[in-house]
Amino acid sequence: MSSEPGSRGSNLRSHIAWWLGVSSAIIGILAFFLTQCANKSPSFNQWKAKAIAACNQEVPGIVEADWKSINAYGRLKAEHSVGSIEREEAASALRQFGMAVQHLVGTWRALEQPDERQEEIETMYDDALALAINYGSSAEAVRSNTYKDELYEDEEKARVDLRNDIRELGLENGCSSMAA
Repeated sequence: MSSEPGSRGSNLRSHIAWWLGVSSAIIGILAFFLTQCANKSPSFNQWKAKAIAACNQEVPGIVEADWKSINAYGRLKAEHSVGSIEREEAASALRQFGMAVQHLVGTWRALEQPDERQEEIETMYDDALALAINYGSSAEAVRSNTYKDELYEDEEKARVDLRNDIRELGLENGCSSMAA
């Protein structure tokens, strides 16, 4: 009797089946949208706009620190006998430049990374950190009065590498003066 069309048991089973089907469909649609949203990394152009914005914010301080380091080191070379105070001032200026570059790299790394061109982006990060590290090494050498021309050559190579990375990624619009 309960299996006759229109009976109470038959209606209950069809309602349960209908609700299970609707629930499964809703869960499937939700799962699809959640996976699409969760796995969505920014496009390269979106990342590039944010990286340029970071440069626009950070590079003026980097350029200022760079000029201070150039001027402080230039004063050392102009004088034949320099004391520890002058060396410490120059070393401090070199360190400030290196720390400013490291801060920019940290800002870049905080951005959500695109799936495209990741290797080139990581190379730029590494080259910027190499520049900062080279300036840190130079700072220590100036402070201890052991600076050699090889350190300058390392700094310049790191600048050229970073400048090339910036060009390859199309970041000249905000970042080029950093590696000039």
